[in-house]
Amino acid sequence: MSSGPAAVAAWIGCVGVCLAGRSLAQDGDPVADFDRSARTVASESDADGRSAAARRAVRAFLRLSPDDEARQLRLPQAAELAFVGGDFERCKRWSEEALALGASTEDAVRLRALGWRAILLGEGGDAALEACHADRGIVPSTVTEAFLVEAQSLERGALFEAAQRRLRVGVGDDAAFWALTTLADAVTRGPLETVQQRFGAALALGNLALAERQRGDVEAAEASYRRAVELYDADAILWNDYGMLLRVLGRDDEAVAALRRSIEVEGAPGDGPGLTNLGLMYRLRGGRGLPPGFGDVVALIARDAEAGGDVGVAVGPTGQLVEAYGVLLARRPGQTLVRRMLVDLIVPRRD
Repeated sequence: MSSGPAAVAAWIGCVGVCLAGRSLAQDGDPVADFDRSARTVASESDADGRSAAARRAVRAFLRLSPDDEARQLRLPQAAELAFVGGDFERCKRWSEEALALGASTEDAVRLRALGWRAILLGEGGDAALEACHADRGIVPSTVTEAFLVEAQSLERGALFEAAQRRLRVGVGDDAAFWALTTLADAVTRGPLETVQQRFGAALALGNLALAERQRGDVEAAEASYRRAVELYDADAILWNDYGMLLRVLGRDDEAVAALRRSIEVEGAPGDGPGLTNLGLMYRLRGGRGLPPGFGDVVALIARDAEAGGDVGVAVGPTGQLVEAYGVLLARRPGQTLVRRMLVDLIVPRRD
């Protein structure tokens, strides 16, 4: 489903020509004025020009009589124009009106997908998620999949932020889990030849893994994380999240290896959560029995501290840990995990 401004504008121009042929309106009539305005949109070579031309065409459409058959025929086209012009509320309203009047099958599918995009950009991820999920049985699955792939990059991933938020606050959100599952299926079936394609697929699988873990299906989450890091092995957050899941599964050696990989691929080692979580594993082991290869992590922490970087965690005698955690909390007061670990050090546990 190609939905960029150029593709939308080209479709508008084509529809405009067809409708103009069916119109009996004479030059100077509102219908003819709208048809001319609509045809100019596709001829604009840049996004700003298309948007401005689309807004002019929308104004021309508003001059048509609400009861005019010519207006009803042009509703799908007007909805597209409103989208190109950034008027998402009118786009949604006109799409719904065209659907209620009985649009053709092809137009109906296009209008529903257009409505989802307008809702996403106008009202946000939650509303778009509900609309797409509600229509999933009406339109071909390829259309919903294409929208979800597109939505991943629209508005900084607002739809998927909404899906993750809903899963965090409520168990069993079918719409959210459906969206994450559908996206992961779609992108992993698609081309995976370039680094960017593999990175996108890995992120989709990582989102799905988080959702699966939140729903209590840790085995499915482990499989999704494993596939994600196989596709793209240079994302620190993916490796960190995978490591923490492996710890939950009791696979400590694999968890340590994943967390170490998280630290290795960070742009600035120590900035991400891997170092803190690796230190947490050390604390959970009672400060005894450093995991294999852990010694050089201590050296990495020392170098980070000397350079004045944000230290994720310090490993060593209790006094050094208390001092390091205190410095970290002063820099990042919101790190509740570090605060809890600091309290654990200062206030001895009772057996």
